[in-house]
Amino acid sequence: MKTHGSRTAASKILLRAIRHFTAIGVILIPVAVMTSGCGSSGTPIDAETRLEIDTTVSNQLLYVRKEMDSVCRDYEKQHLKALVDSIKKVRQEEIARQLKTIPK
Repeated sequence: MKTHGSRTAASKILLRAIRHFTAIGVILIPVAVMTSGCGSSGTPIDAETRLEIDTTVSNQLLYVRKEMDSVCRDYEKQHLKALVDSIKKVRQEEIARQLKTIPK
């Protein structure tokens, strides 16, 4: 069985996930920097602002989770059959080798 191919496929999924998280980070970091630059650093955040931040983060996390689920489903659709077929082929070869050793 090829573990290298599985690692390559897994690394592609990881890179897609990182890309999505990076996109979210690119959005959230400037928003956080801009909001923090508006008041003095000692001023506590009011309840309305806190709620807005929490809502934004929750929405972004929901989006990221949906994207990750989508990536996983796409990966499964694309690669599961090939992985099962390769396992089946290896197992059939093992059975064929074992059958050759059985005395007739």
